[in-house]
Amino acid sequence: MDNTVVYYHGCFVNYLEHETGTAVVDVLEKNGFKVEVPELICCSFPLLRSGDLAKARKRAARLTDTLAVFAARGFDIVYSCPTCGYALKEVFPVLLETESARLVAEKTSLISTYLLDLHKRGELSVEFKRMSLRVAYHTPCHLRSQQLSTASADMLSLIPGVELRHVERGCCGMGGTWALESRQRSELSEKVGTQLFEEIIKVNPQLISTDCAGCQIQIARYTDQSGNRMIHPIRVLAGAYSGSCPRMAI
Repeated sequence: MDNTVVYYHGCFVNYLEHETGTAVVDVLEKNGFKVEVPELICCSFPLLRSGDLAKARKRAARLTDTLAVFAARGFDIVYSCPTCGYALKEVFPVLLETESARLVAEKTSLISTYLLDLHKRGELSVEFKRMSLRVAYHTPCHLRSQQLSTASADMLSLIPGVELRHVERGCCGMGGTWALESRQRSELSEKVGTQLFEEIIKVNPQLISTDCAGCQIQIARYTDQSGNRMIHPIRVLAGAYSGSCPRMAI
């Protein structure tokens, strides 16, 4: 049986935050998978958000046609970016109405969910080193919309020694690039996320973790805790396998 898994990395990992992509590959390889990372394009969600449906539909069709080749061979597809996953699983089947889009959606999973499913079947390596670490975790909106609010928190809970605080205070206010588009929106976004920021500061974590790059930027900006670092949950898990605690300053 072929144990290949396809990783859709998305633009943020591809251009800015390679460490998260490396962690996804490392964790999957640790669990006996061969990871395929084909040449892929943007999920087109920024085009959708800007209202350019024609160009978004064309790009989405190209992406799903590429991924459908792997899905048709029975390969699972994983993603680490919530927005990319939302596009592949929720948006494309409606936008395109094609068999390729439906097939890709069926075979696509959040990396945390994929690993938790392995764990439920007793197939996940649990050779984790103990990490005495207080972690605050925030669920991005595009995971809530996929009914995946607790997936990454549950994954982090597998690590011995981690004191996990799942901070449930709603949206951080970033809204993709919405909060960056004007001073007025920036000020409003701060108000939207105030309860979240205040709760994280109260928890005083050693590490703040969330799956979304936009959330990382927003939370780092408004919690202003120089001793903390924002990090994707999969990097924490990869660190537990290696016995190190990776940190990324924003």
